[in-house]
Amino acid sequence: MEQGKESHDTEDETTVVASGKSETKSPCVRITKPSKDLNRYLVDKFNQSTGKSKNAPFEAIDLGIYRPSAKCLAFSTSEDRLLLWVTAFLYRYYEITGNTTDYKVVWEEQDSPSSASKCDKIIIHLLADSSTTEEQLIAITVFVTTGRIQVQGNKFEEWSIYEFPVLLNIVNTLNDHPDRQPLNQPLTSSAFEDLSLFGDSFPNFFTNFVQFVGDDDIPSSNKGENKLATLTTATNAQTVSTHDPETLVVSPTRLKSIATMRATLGQLEADFSQFQIVSSGNIEQLKDKIVQHDRMIKLQQQSSDDHSSDFLSQIKSMLGSN
Repeated sequence: MEQGKESHDTEDETTVVASGKSETKSPCVRITKPSKDLNRYLVDKFNQSTGKSKNAPFEAIDLGIYRPSAKCLAFSTSEDRLLLWVTAFLYRYYEITGNTTDYKVVWEEQDSPSSASKCDKIIIHLLADSSTTEEQLIAITVFVTTGRIQVQGNKFEEWSIYEFPVLLNIVNTLNDHPDRQPLNQPLTSSAFEDLSLFGDSFPNFFTNFVQFVGDDDIPSSNKGENKLATLTTATNAQTVSTHDPETLVVSPTRLKSIATMRATLGQLEADFSQFQIVSSGNIEQLKDKIVQHDRMIKLQQQSSDDHSSDFLSQIKSMLGSN
C-alpha cells in the first residue's frame, strides 16, 4: 500500500472455536470506516489462541517478546475492556489524528467468516503525510476474537513510551465512567462529549520530526483542526507518560554545535588531503629511487660482463701462445 508499510501480521492467529475444530481466518481485509454500531466489536468470550502466538502480557508492554528486528510489541486485554480499547483507537486516531494535516490514518477490518455483521480483526495504519511522501509510523492490529493487540512499525518503541500510557489512562477513565453499565456494552454518547480526553498528551508522539525554531519559541503543536482546539490545554494540564518527551528541534544552540562539527570535519578533510599529497610525493620519490637502482644494477651487470669477456680473452691468448 503506502511507502514504508510494514507487515501488520507478525503472527497469523489460528483460533479454536466452540466446536473444538481449528479455523483459520479469511484473509479478506478491506479499507473501511469504523462502524457506528460498536456491537460489531463486542465479544462474549475470546477464542483460545493456538499456533505460534507468543504470550502477551495483560495491558502492559514487554519489548522482549519479539526480536528487535521485528519492530513489534503485543499485549492482551479482557472481553469487558476490548471495546474500550477499540473506542480509544477510534477517537484518538481515526477521529482526531485522521483530521490533521500532517498525518493520515487508514482503518481496515476483516469480517467474521460466520457473520458479516461481526468483526474479526482491525488494522489501523498511522502515517506521516507530507506533500511529497507518506511514511508509515506504526500499524496497530486488534485481534477481536482473542483480545490480542499488536503494534508494529518503525516507531513502535516511541509508541510504547508516549502513546501506550495515555491510551491505558483513556481506557481506565472510560471503564470508570458512570455510563459504564452494564459491562461489555457500548458506552452512551455522553461519554464522548469531551474529546480532550482522547487528545491528551497528543504532541508527545505526534510531532514534526524536524522544526527550525528559536530556543524560546518551541511550539507544542500546530495542528489547528476543530477537534484539536482543546488539545494544547489538555496537554499542559496533564501528562500521563513518566518520560519527558524531547521534541526534535534545530535551535540556535544546536545550529552552533552543527557548525562546530562542520568545522571539525572540514579540518579533518584538509588534513587528509595534505596526507594524500605527502604520501603521493613519497611514492614518487620511491619510484625514482627504484629506477636509479635498476640503472645501477644494469651498469654493474654490464661492467661485470665486460670484465668476464676480457678475462676469457686473456686465457685464450695464453693458451694459444703455449
